[in-house]
Amino acid sequence: MPPRDYPISKVTLPAEVHPVNTTYRIRESIKITLNNNYSSRITFIMMNPAFANDNQSDDTVNGIINFIFNNSIQIVNTNENIDDVGFLNVVNLFSIYNRDSRELWDDLLKIRSNNQLREEEFKTLLDNNINTINKIINNHSDYIVLAWGLPNDIYISLALYYRQIFEIQKIVKHSGLPIFVPQTNKRPYLSKRETPFHPNKKRLTGLVKVEINNLNEIIPL
Repeated sequence: MPPRDYPISKVTLPAEVHPVNTTYRIRESIKITLNNNYSSRITFIMMNPAFANDNQSDDTVNGIINFIFNNSIQIVNTNENIDDVGFLNVVNLFSIYNRDSRELWDDLLKIRSNNQLREEEFKTLLDNNINTINKIINNHSDYIVLAWGLPNDIYISLALYYRQIFEIQKIVKHSGLPIFVPQTNKRPYLSKRETPFHPNKKRLTGLVKVEINNLNEIIPL
């Protein structure tokens, strides 16, 4: 996935990126202000950042911007609409930049094998990301979209993948905010493994309202 320009007529730059000036190339969150008069905030939770930063975007982030800017967002299973989104937050299960998620695990292994991060330091890296997500959800969100996808060919540690998911789902559930998954290309709401779809290279056609039950399952309403 190559870097892209932001759709400059639709957003106000620079975007707000956190953190800055880090040892590792990470992005825990990005906040993008849309050029409209709305004030509601929608937060997409995806796998890991590709390129998007304060002044440069990527296909996935631009696709989300176009989806929420151009449309009255249809909630396909409740016949509702969201019409008032003025801010987009993007956070991720993992904060390390990589344009190809299939290479993400190699990056994580490289960081640890070079003794750059011991176990506790690596855990701190993961926990700092969770803490940022907690702040974004509880202080800067009105709607939450689960959109992290499923690793192809199991290219990442499933233990870490589900650790991050369960921690984030606990935060999302306790927030009491409306929760959604994306509908892409009018496909089924969840994958065969009941995970939300990732919007990369897929056309967003609506959102599906869901809940998270006591077994951590995502259930369409």
